[in-house]
Amino acid sequence: MVQDLYVLMITAAVVSILFKLLKQPVVLGYIVAGVLVGPHLFGETLVNEANVKSWGDIGVLFVLFCIGLEFRLKNLISSGKVAAIGAMTIVVGMMLFGFGVGKFAELDMINSLFLAGMLCMSSTTIVMKVIDEAGMSKERFVKGATSILIVEDVVAEVLMVLLSSIAIRHQFEGA
Repeated sequence: MVQDLYVLMITAAVVSILFKLLKQPVVLGYIVAGVLVGPHLFGETLVNEANVKSWGDIGVLFVLFCIGLEFRLKNLISSGKVAAIGAMTIVVGMMLFGFGVGKFAELDMINSLFLAGMLCMSSTTIVMKVIDEAGMSKERFVKGATSILIVEDVVAEVLMVLLSSIAIRHQFEGA
């Protein structure tokens, strides 16, 4: 497991330095590093996939923990209207767009709903990392944007429960 960590860290370091030199988000470099190490590019991998999944889960936990340390609940409360209206506008708009694209692509109802659900979710961790890398974490808009992302995450959790219920029973099961 430690050997896999060495391969992951060296690959991520080299690729992230390259992306930094190219003035691209380092997070994008991490994704490219994952593709390089993974089995889908060359057919084989230098690392054990189960170990990589474990390291990935640990990494996601640390990133979310760091976001939680930096986020102030009073910011969410103080920008409540902006966060609620912004998040609902994005979620409803992207749900409608995704559902429309699914129907246009001749997907059935459930697959169109899943496409819509996937399109309306944003990655708080990626957005926050990019904002931090750009040195914009003290900008005025970040508080509102973070609040919108947090509300979107809550809506996404509810949406995942509803969509999984629809996929299993072909009907809404909200209880």
